[in-house]
Amino acid sequence: MVSCLRVLGLLLAGGLVAVAAPLFANETGASGTAIAVAATRPPPPPEKPRSQFVFSLLPKSFQKHPSLDFHVITEMTPAGRKLPEPAPGHPVYYLEQAGKFTQLGHNAPANEHPPAAADLTRGMERALAESNYLPATPKTALPAIVVVFNYGSFARFSTDAYDFQQMSEMEDLFANADPSQATPGDFLQTGEDRDADSLLPIVLSTPEARTDVLQRAELIGGDKFAAELAKALNQEASYKQAQPAMGMPQIEATSPFHQFMNENASTMDLVEESFSSCYFVIASAYDYAAMRHGRRILLWRTKMTVNSMGISMGESLPSLVLSAGPYFGRDMTEPVTLSRKIDRQGEVKLGTPRVIDYSEAPASGAPTTRK
Repeated sequence: MVSCLRVLGLLLAGGLVAVAAPLFANETGASGTAIAVAATRPPPPPEKPRSQFVFSLLPKSFQKHPSLDFHVITEMTPAGRKLPEPAPGHPVYYLEQAGKFTQLGHNAPANEHPPAAADLTRGMERALAESNYLPATPKTALPAIVVVFNYGSFARFSTDAYDFQQMSEMEDLFANADPSQATPGDFLQTGEDRDADSLLPIVLSTPEARTDVLQRAELIGGDKFAAELAKALNQEASYKQAQPAMGMPQIEATSPFHQFMNENASTMDLVEESFSSCYFVIASAYDYAAMRHGRRILLWRTKMTVNSMGISMGESLPSLVLSAGPYFGRDMTEPVTLSRKIDRQGEVKLGTPRVIDYSEAPASGAPTTRK
């Protein structure tokens, strides 16, 4: 378990992982050598719109075929935008390096079991092939890029101290109440049941919690979304300070944070996910020719995440990686959300995961193509 501020030391350790970029920083650079292509690959096939009403009586951990929301975004650098896209019959060849499993956050569980790096590598190769990226061999053209992928979990900060304090306050309030009518637990959200609304006071008052949420927002929704969320949180803090001084009641629906969160269903989903825990895979593409000369030039980075509540890493990362296949190397202005039902029966290996159903369209616009 490591803090987010120390994660760079783990991601930069060993072999080609030494070229990995800071997880929460932008990179730019000059364009390197790439294989020219004559065609543009087709966009990802449209998916069925998902229903906004998904409900199950069973907790996700007990469901045989749980439905998971996968969030995927690819962010390009200026150097990456200068390169042609791979296309059918005109692939881009790459070298690949698996990074290390990393636990982010101060509340990481001790019993997580990630898939084997070899299985992840096979799954990543299948996913990259869907976007016409192929492994370089002695029989192919020289590689144009090096793909480094890292994976792990990002646990939300602990709320134990806040839960205990609130429960104590509620017990004092209910000291003389009829226990057959109501108990303090009927009115409190605690632990993993806390949503963004109940966590907001903690995030606004604790710098570490705010950093935790914003770094997870970068993983889930990308840099643009994280910046918008940071702005909303800053405005919310100012709003809450100003309202009592003006003698005006605070109306949640009109506060900056709630206006931002309730802008649309996609934003609401991304905000809630940022306030929760997740598993992630990050694939970063670097210019191969530049690396041979000791320079690190990031071209694009694809971030894949799934909420970790009620599921294990081994049963969710396989489908997460394969579902992201059409989005590798695409310039996306917003993340896409993909809903997948996974099959928990038997041992699920990353090389042959089973995605038995899907029903989700991109949450907020299709990925754009490079021009």
